[in-house]
Amino acid sequence: MMTPRENFLELLNGGKPERLVNGYEPFEFIVSDPLIYKYYLGCYIEGQETKSPFGYSILWKKGEHAGMPYVTEENKLIKDITEWRKYYIPQDVSMPEEAWAQAKADFAKIDRKEKMATGLMVSGLFEGLHAMMGFEDTLMNFLMEPEAMEELLDVQLEWKLAYAKELLDHMELDAILYHDDLGAKEKLFFSRDVFQEFFLPRYEKLFGYIQSRGAKVILHADSYCEPLVEDFVTMHVDVWQGALYTNNFKAIQEKVKGKLVLMGGIDSIIDREGWTREEVFADVYRAIEQGAPYGAFIPCITYGLPESIYPGVLECTMEAVDQYNKEHFA
Repeated sequence: MMTPRENFLELLNGGKPERLVNGYEPFEFIVSDPLIYKYYLGCYIEGQETKSPFGYSILWKKGEHAGMPYVTEENKLIKDITEWRKYYIPQDVSMPEEAWAQAKADFAKIDRKEKMATGLMVSGLFEGLHAMMGFEDTLMNFLMEPEAMEELLDVQLEWKLAYAKELLDHMELDAILYHDDLGAKEKLFFSRDVFQEFFLPRYEKLFGYIQSRGAKVILHADSYCEPLVEDFVTMHVDVWQGALYTNNFKAIQEKVKGKLVLMGGIDSIIDREGWTREEVFADVYRAIEQGAPYGAFIPCITYGLPESIYPGVLECTMEAVDQYNKEHFA
């Protein structure tokens, strides 16, 4: 029997997996590296408004599941994109070697026959922009001040490249899960032309570098991204994680011809108070029927990590995929 890692790689390489890959099962995440703690996880404190090292505000309201960048007219970091150098706080990714001790120890514990050792890079290029200047200003600046936006994106790209290099220099990762939400439930946040101008060439460089170091690229974008899937292939994405059911999986696979694995399909509406096993199983089976017949597909909850807001929901989705596999692949 194939291990979760072997079954995933068989799917990714266009072979014949023994069963459906079950969500995040093939991936063992390392979230103890010092970079993710300094720049992201350590900045989010429930019940507090804090600042990231870049200078933008983060608010985590007490009782809510997580924090978010918090931008108002008063606290926005970049008020004038043409003067971004006055406000943007450059960051050096170098860390003392001893800071990597826990991450290296966690990496060493992973059974690489069973699992893909997977790193995490959150808050992508688009998310970084609207964290610093707000959503409306970001979209307007693409149109009104494209040169300044290109300059800021280039600086962000170089930082992301240095970040990826540090991760891969300290751990020989099999994959990196990279977050950048690019759309809403049924629409992109911007046109494909904007994406191709501002993001495609930069992500092609960043993800191409990650692939050149031997790691697979998993892009988390829990949104409607159907118009971008051919661009995802161009920019070296192996797996698009977070593909909502509002995307046409059949049409996408006809476009990409198996060159992109779609991972998602399970509707987050099941993750609520009072959820039932019957409802979860029904939606998992619906997702499989929607995505699996048309090519490379992994049924998965669309969140950017293996978690659910309400206890037991994630485990129930995985139980449902296991049940489907027993019925169809035994």
